[in-house]
Amino acid sequence: MRALPVWEIICQRWFPTTDNVGNVAQRDNKIGPTTYGSRSDTGRAGSGIFSSTPENDVKISIRNPNHCSVFRSKLSAISGALDHALNSFKDSIWILTDSRSSIQYLKSWLKIMDSTGLDILSQLVKLGQRKKVCLQWIPSHVGVPENEAADELAGRGCDLPNPSSTVLTHSEIHSFQ
Repeated sequence: MRALPVWEIICQRWFPTTDNVGNVAQRDNKIGPTTYGSRSDTGRAGSGIFSSTPENDVKISIRNPNHCSVFRSKLSAISGALDHALNSFKDSIWILTDSRSSIQYLKSWLKIMDSTGLDILSQLVKLGQRKKVCLQWIPSHVGVPENEAADELAGRGCDLPNPSSTVLTHSEIHSFQ
């Protein structure tokens, strides 16, 4: 399989109803992880990744640096989902996220300069050499079970004792001022 350029790897689809999301989720059993990023009122941030297969459920909670933005938490969740997808035997990976802004940001891949975004692009290129990868937007807080599970895992990530990384981006540091 030839390597696809990044702009061909990132898909963007908009499904306004949960019925449509369910239809996509069942198509050819190609669905991958669902991601969520969160930040508590106290500034603790977390990411959650949920993936259900006939064999097992994968549940991952990640603690992000204090005062990490929700946007970065959502990107961290996508990065974690891509890490998980590297070990998948599926030919197609669909990563579901309720973050339209993350998908739009990654589609503007030529403008990405931060380490989280660059790591995701690297993961997409690596996965894109072997699999079809699609990032798909899904609506949040409308009863999509996978999204609700990832949301709960992100909340648990906020409660973990130590952040997985202590590096904040320039824009996040600037947002404290």
